[in-house]
Formats: sequence, C-alpha cells, structure tokens
Amino acid sequence: MSEVAVVRDATAGGKIPEGDGYLAALVNCRWLANALWTTDEAVRRLTRP
Repeated sequence: MSEVAVVRDATAGGKIPEGDGYLAALVNCRWLANALWTTDEAVRRLTRP
C-alpha cells in the first residue's frame, strides 16, 4: 500500500497577524496526503526492511 504522508513535527511556518503559516501548511498538505505522521513514525517506516 502506498501512502502520501505529512510529517507534522518537521514542518515549519511563520506566524503573522493574518494567520499561522504552520497550520495553513498542514491544512494544505492534508488535501493531498492520506496520513499524518510524527518524525519518529516517518523514520521508523522509512528504515524498516
């Protein structure tokens, strides 16, 4: 099975008076992704045999 995942704690974005870039990035990526992983989970999945 293939997944398109966003690694949520490896994403950064600026905060400005008009909004939060980090939250906007997560929302935008979730339109394309079908999974939301932590960095630890991504490393575990990418390094397993």
